[in-house]
Amino acid sequence: MNATKQVSDLKNYCEQQNIKFGQLWIDVEMKNQYWHSDVNANKQFFTELANAAKHYFGSQMGGVYTNKNGWTEIFGGEWEGGADMPLWWAYWDNLGPAWDNFKPFAGWKTPAIKQYKGDTKYCNMDIDLDSY
Repeated sequence: MNATKQVSDLKNYCEQQNIKFGQLWIDVEMKNQYWHSDVNANKQFFTELANAAKHYFGSQMGGVYTNKNGWTEIFGGEWEGGADMPLWWAYWDNLGPAWDNFKPFAGWKTPAIKQYKGDTKYCNMDIDLDSY
């Protein structure tokens, strides 16, 4: 299924089911599970996905959830295809909201959100810890 159709279907489903949400983020990780082995095909798919998400979700389009390793593995090198969108930086250093260890990559100069710890138990729930 093409990227535009996926985003269109998601938008229609959310409307039909009256699903309320704040922001939509594009999750870029796990190359072998969700992405092609061809970086050019990945770039093309991501570009279509991002354009469709901006079109269909407008101001609710949050940005991109990724880290340098995942981004580089999926798109190769320092491709800046998502740099015009906010970054939700996945960096599990367990240091809390400290962002001073961020090193710019792929056009992002600073993250909008930092995910600093994953798989944390809180009130009998598994959550990830993030900082805005």
